Amino acid sequence: MITFSLYPVEIFPDMVQVLLYTLIPAAFVGSIPATLVSNFRWERLATLVAVAAGFTLASRLVLRRGLRRYESGNLVMVRG
Repeated sequence: MITFSLYPVEIFPDMVQVLLYTLIPAAFVGSIPATLVSNFRWERLATLVAVAAGFTLASRLVLRRGLRRYESGNLVMVRG
């Protein structure tokens, strides 16, 4: 992830850029903060906040769904 965050996202093909913004969030680590500092725009900041909120909500939904399906691994059943 650190290797991908060292280079500008624009040098990668479009499909790789999608991966860097979603599956491997290297663009959020290096490219987005640097772009906000060098070329600040309120729209970009609003998009960043909205995407971060979306990722947060999605992760909470996945966690809650996983907790509903969780069965304790240390439950000991004695048959006798």
